[in-house]
Amino acid sequence: MADSDGQKLQDCLTSLSDGLRMEITRTTNLESTLTTQQSRVTELEQHFADQVQTLSTAHELKFQHLDNAIQQLDTQIKDSIYKIPHSSQLLQVNGTLGRYPTTFTIDTGSNLTVINEHAFHHINNRLKPLIPIKSSPISVRCANGQFLRTHNLFHLNISFSNKSFLHPVYVLPQLQHFCILDLDFLRKYNLYVGGNNDQILFPPESNISSISTPPTPPPYHDDPILHHPSNLSCYSLATVESHHLPSYHSIAIPVQPKKPFFEFSDTQIYSVSSLHENLLVANGLISPQKMLCIEISNFSHLSIDIHPNQKLAIMTLEDAHQLHSLEKIPHQPTTREMHIPDLSYSDLDENQKTQLTTLIAVIHMFLQNNQVVHM
Repeated sequence: MADSDGQKLQDCLTSLSDGLRMEITRTTNLESTLTTQQSRVTELEQHFADQVQTLSTAHELKFQHLDNAIQQLDTQIKDSIYKIPHSSQLLQVNGTLGRYPTTFTIDTGSNLTVINEHAFHHINNRLKPLIPIKSSPISVRCANGQFLRTHNLFHLNISFSNKSFLHPVYVLPQLQHFCILDLDFLRKYNLYVGGNNDQILFPPESNISSISTPPTPPPYHDDPILHHPSNLSCYSLATVESHHLPSYHSIAIPVQPKKPFFEFSDTQIYSVSSLHENLLVANGLISPQKMLCIEISNFSHLSIDIHPNQKLAIMTLEDAHQLHSLEKIPHQPTTREMHIPDLSYSDLDENQKTQLTTLIAVIHMFLQNNQVVHM
């Protein structure tokens, strides 16, 4: 009996010893796995640090290239800024600028023809108000490093040595010179500076005809010369007020040009034409007057709302030849008999029959009235 209990105790101890060994082995394996994972994490961290360093270096190089490009562009912009001379030791020639006596300064190192504000006010006050050319302001740099900015651009008549040139001139406030003629001016009109006394030289007489020079203006006098501008050759006509035009209807409405007439005239004849396909304007002839009316028609099955200041038509100036051709057209209206088909046996409902009959009547009326007439 005692031997049996001793054997059981020994078996139990052996079993416990085997279980303990297994736990020790498992713990050792877990420690080995943990060590492996820690090594992997360390490798990933090092790889990430290397990638960050690589990206940082690449971005730093890109930023350096971008900074260099910006500096080069800035240098090019500074070099391309128009330069205006500040030296008084330049060639000067007397003439007129827009009939105003002027001393021109010739500078082949300048890139702009400019006039100071004082001279511009003299010209603008003595002549009719000048109309500027649409142009953006330009920054200029004088020889002393000062930066100035142009105000407006005008086409002015430059005259000297019995020659006249129509040339664009910028207004430059605080410019010390009265007017500066630049290198482009000399090149455009085939002029150059030379001779023993550094004077402006003109091309041979055989080449002068190729230079577009208007006639020399008459001597300046205090009385302004009045020029009445003529009307434009084409105007857009827009509505004065809102209108509601039902389907298959025509109405006469007042209109006005988008740009005002310079003068009202019965002798200037314009033809009227439509701008839209579904809102037709009756063709006709019209003259610039204070009050204008046109006839419009809606041939669609939907009503149309016309808003104030909405463009509807174009009026185009007719020349004498076109008017002479129109006069040969007989003005007697051609009578057309209106024929409405029998719709009683059609598949149309009553509403569709009514709309079709109304459309035929409107087209007939439009064809009868759409003659070339004075409005």
